[in-house]
Amino acid sequence: MSKFSGFSYDPNTGEITKDGRRRFCQKHCKGYLQGMHERKNYLAHRVAWEIYHGFPPSWEIDHINGKKNDNRIQNLRDVSREINRRNRALASNNTSGFSGVRYHNDARKWQARIDLKAESIHLGLFNCLTAAVLARKSAEQRLGFTKRHGSVS
Repeated sequence: MSKFSGFSYDPNTGEITKDGRRRFCQKHCKGYLQGMHERKNYLAHRVAWEIYHGFPPSWEIDHINGKKNDNRIQNLRDVSREINRRNRALASNNTSGFSGVRYHNDARKWQARIDLKAESIHLGLFNCLTAAVLARKSAEQRLGFTKRHGSVS
């Protein structure tokens, strides 16, 4: 028997209810929804996956559209951390406006790099921002990053 018996999940809205009446979810500190069951906190997207599919996710659950509170089944996918990282939004501390591109002060050029399997790959130093961005975008396309990767969320 599933540890989430007594729960209902609507795959079209992403809403989880407990005992048919109470909403399971509340906001989590990192923007994800969570709920308490048997004195333990569970992330709602993992609960939704398990209820819908009948088994827990193997890896991480990626919110395809980047919205952490959108737990509709069409927005969830079970992927490795590496694949999940390829769907990240632009980091809040980014200064160039483009993921993987920064101004290299010592070289006085724009540097492009990309992270793959916990390894940072240097794509080159460029005289202008546009060339660095093109190098980065080309690498993203070759390596299977999503179109949403590096966008402002």
